[in-house]
Amino acid sequence: MNSGLLQEALRTGREIQLRSYVLRDQGEQKLEWIIHGILNHYGQADSAGPIHAAIREIVQNASKANLKRILFAERGLNVENSLDYEAGMSIFKEHLVKSELARYRPRLEALGMQFEVSFLHSSQVLIVSVVNHFPLMPAEERRIREKFQQSRSLDNLYDFFIQYGDATEGAGMGIAMVEILLEQAGLDRHNFVLYSTGGKTIARLVLPFQPAYRTPRQQFADLLTAGYSPEELRQQVRLGNVRLTYLS
Repeated sequence: MNSGLLQEALRTGREIQLRSYVLRDQGEQKLEWIIHGILNHYGQADSAGPIHAAIREIVQNASKANLKRILFAERGLNVENSLDYEAGMSIFKEHLVKSELARYRPRLEALGMQFEVSFLHSSQVLIVSVVNHFPLMPAEERRIREKFQQSRSLDNLYDFFIQYGDATEGAGMGIAMVEILLEQAGLDRHNFVLYSTGGKTIARLVLPFQPAYRTPRQQFADLLTAGYSPEELRQQVRLGNVRLTYLS
């Protein structure tokens, strides 16, 4: 995407997308250019630092997740087996250098293991979604939920590492970093979610630009006060009878 196309997308409100197999220097520069372009366009340049850092961390994690899948599969390791998982993560960390990531690009391409970054934007909000085309493994999902809970009890990365640091996958530092960066930008940590659906893993940031904007989580809470029970409301959302919107 060149400058003219970016400006046209911003002017018309069209979704902006970025796809890749490995986040290399060129991709990181393009990502930074898109993020700063969007924030400047909507008068949010003051928060560009922490927001760019948070999005970059999420995209890097998506790139690494593809490599992790390949390394485990090539070595016949079962992520649900604790010994296999420990061995696999040790191998995985050895490969977390740019030269190794680049070396695996042809393999990622052959398997169609790309990740996608999309930016939905308006004067009210920026929604950034990062998608991998595979679901979270059960062990990963358990670990991620645990790290979300742990990171929300702290307000800086140093305290998180001292209290909860371990030897696997950066000690969950990516999740903690994103949440703490959001807080530094004056945003609710709950605006970052990570989940699996339809055979995909999605990491999503909701970044409101206006106080009047209501996130889907806030919309859900509003509807609860209108008389729904949580389970009834979730069922209505699943059936499509109630819609929680990101963009109005």
